[in-house]
Amino acid sequence: MNASIQSRGGKTTAGRAFADRPARYLALVAALFGLAIVAHLVVAVAQVGVPTATTESAAIYDVAQRRIAAEFAGPKIAYVGGSSGFYSVRAGEIAGVVGQQCVNLGLHAGLGASYLLNRAAVVMQRGDTCVLGLEYELYAEERPGEFYCDYVMARDRAYFNKLTWRKQIGIIVAAGPGRIWAAAGSGLWPQEYATGAAVLMNLSSRGDRLNTSPADR
Repeated sequence: MNASIQSRGGKTTAGRAFADRPARYLALVAALFGLAIVAHLVVAVAQVGVPTATTESAAIYDVAQRRIAAEFAGPKIAYVGGSSGFYSVRAGEIAGVVGQQCVNLGLHAGLGASYLLNRAAVVMQRGDTCVLGLEYELYAEERPGEFYCDYVMARDRAYFNKLTWRKQIGIIVAAGPGRIWAAAGSGLWPQEYATGAAVLMNLSSRGDRLNTSPADR
């Protein structure tokens, strides 16, 4: 039997070595753990701004809706919410009823209330009316969701950079190591994503999603 694993007096050689020098092994484990944390943080920071397939469609709609909202001059109504509004609201019909321009800024509830409100504030102007249609769960947010973390890191680096370092770390932790390293891999080996043309065919000139069924509306 190999001497390194042979039992003598009920203890293996490795077991006696650990008992004799526990501090060395504990220090080695702590060093490896610390190295892993540092590597994770370095990769997390390096991949901020790397696009991911998960948030691709939402990002395409986001850019288009912001552009549409900016094109409407004068007082307008802006509907702000998640996908419930994006799928159901018809800004054109609202404009016809109230006699005022209206745009749909409903996008994705996974972005969270704070981000959706900040997104609206960027395109709102003096005299505009903001109609909130937030999903109920957004009033009870406790921690960043996975979709929000992915979106902010992959699609809105400017917003991410404006956050405090505590919130940035919170987003990185909430995103999880799987998402961080997957995005890092996408940066090293870029994936082919849709151009967005097909997605925008489903968007009206007021930001409504068009390819929804009557039941969705």
